[in-house]
Parts: sequence; structure tokens; C-alpha cells
Amino acid sequence: MFATLAPIILISLNNKIFDIYGWLGIIATYGFIVNYALITIAAPVYLYKEKELKIKDIIISVITLIVLLIPIVGSVYPLAAYPYNIFPFIFLAWLVVGGIWFVIQKVRKPGLLSNIKTEVNLSNEQFKVDI
Repeated sequence: MFATLAPIILISLNNKIFDIYGWLGIIATYGFIVNYALITIAAPVYLYKEKELKIKDIIISVITLIVLLIPIVGSVYPLAAYPYNIFPFIFLAWLVVGGIWFVIQKVRKPGLLSNIKTEVNLSNEQFKVDI
């Protein structure tokens, strides 16, 4: 719904199609970068729990996180000119809305988190490779 609604609103405000495409692409890119950063943190934690963590895994994760922090920090400091200066904050607001939605779902469906954990564990077992 948002994927349709946002461009319609922006078009109705007389914005150019290529500007809208770029703006929404920038906001989506924040999602990719933040996801990659979270994975670089989660991967060593997962390997530790599986008792497979090696020093090279930690080194690679730290280097990767540092590299990913460059565009993350660069997107908020120094702030770009309008409208690019508001995009990181739109993305953060979207994360907050998603977090609130998740908490509401968790309250409404108490077994949600355990169901997610069960599904992740089943997927993990299904695709686990023994070396």
C-alpha cells in the first residue's frame, strides 16, 4: 500500500517522477544498509551460539561494520540540503512505526515471538550444512 500511496501523494504535489524515484530509492537504500549492519552484528552472535565462532569471523564483521558506518554516518553528518536532509529521519520514523506495529502484534498474539523462533529454527535445521 505504501509503495503505491507515497508516489501518488508526491505526484499530486507536482513533484517530478525522476525526483520521486530517487527520493524513495534513497530511503529504501537506508533499509538495505541498516539490514547489512545488523547482520554483521548478528552473524558472530549466531556463530558463537553454534560454537563455530572464529577470530577471522569477528575481524571480518568489525571491518564490514566500520565500512557500513561510513554511509550511515555520512547520511546524517553533515546534513545535506533539503529534501535530502529529511530522508534519514523519514527512515527512522518508518522504523519506529514498524517497531510499534510489531509490539502491537506481539500483544495481540502472545505466541507470535515463539512461532517466529520456531520457524527460524526449523529453517536453520533444514538448510544446515555439516562440514
